Amino acid sequence: MWIIPNEDIQRPWQDAISYCSELVFADLTDWHLPTKSELESIVDYDKFYPAIQQTFTCQSSFYWSATPHTDNPAYAWSVFCMDGADHWVHKSNNYYVRCVRATQPAHITHAYIDKKSTVIAQATSLEWQKDTSDTLQTWQNALDYCETLSLGSKTDWRLPDIRELKSLVDYNRYYPAITPTIPCQSSSYWSATTVANDAQDSAWSIFFGNGDDIWRKKTEGHRVRCVRTRITGL
Repeated sequence: MWIIPNEDIQRPWQDAISYCSELVFADLTDWHLPTKSELESIVDYDKFYPAIQQTFTCQSSFYWSATPHTDNPAYAWSVFCMDGADHWVHKSNNYYVRCVRATQPAHITHAYIDKKSTVIAQATSLEWQKDTSDTLQTWQNALDYCETLSLGSKTDWRLPDIRELKSLVDYNRYYPAITPTIPCQSSSYWSATTVANDAQDSAWSIFFGNGDDIWRKKTEGHRVRCVRTRITGL
């Protein structure tokens, strides 16, 4: 449940935290500044300027998340509303605030089941390729590689979309920002999601050094980790 933000007021990060935690609206008092994952849940990666679900308003600015930057305590994560990209910015900066409350408790876990050649994420039931090649791939080659991969007797592998790839990021870790259960370089990994600008020549990636999402030209070479949607019991 989201509050429509006051688009006339921007606040520094600590004031944003306090504003949401002290907010009383619709006789409800359990509002909070959204985590980075919560804030990104309303991003629409199929849209551009603004890159947000149609229900929401959007200014050409950053919106605060409650997620601090692990290695830089003076910084916190924000999302630029027009293109949906995340950025870590200084907490003293003034940006917009969009408060939220959870109608159901949110339990985010980074628990994984190690299956030797694959890893199963318990929170999402996605099964991930564990060990990846050091070969850098263009975006199209990355798509083709995952679609033709045979691993663990499974052949329904694919390149993850940007939300699936983000689900691997652990913002409490740094270089790499991912559980040690999954071998990972502090490098950029492709997602299958094209940047929805006019050029359509870039795709979203995640830099697993700090978990930042970055546009990459599809002709560039980056790392690949394939995924499949796991059917229970298989």
